[in-house]
Amino acid sequence: MGITGDEFAARVAMECETAAATLSTLQDHFSKQVVVSNEDALFRDVQSLDTVQQTLADLADIFTELSVFAAANPSVIPESIFERAQQVTLRARLSGHKVQLTKETIELF
Repeated sequence: MGITGDEFAARVAMECETAAATLSTLQDHFSKQVVVSNEDALFRDVQSLDTVQQTLADLADIFTELSVFAAANPSVIPESIFERAQQVTLRARLSGHKVQLTKETIELF
């Protein structure tokens, strides 16, 4: 059993978009603290978060385009590949299951 390549790419794009949005929120929060604290180490950490956020946003765009390409060039992705993800909720979302996360949700693995 598996899913089509376009559906898989769309799901990965959504995961990247969601993660990028979460990082943007964290950046905003920490940026305010950088201004108040004036600490170089905290500033570097915020820059690192920015790099990861931009990477995820770029990957979201790439996977969105890949989903369009894959729709025109069908292939099947085996669901067994999702087992590589350690996060149970990520595996579930990539498999197409609806998972409701809240701000209080912390997933330990």
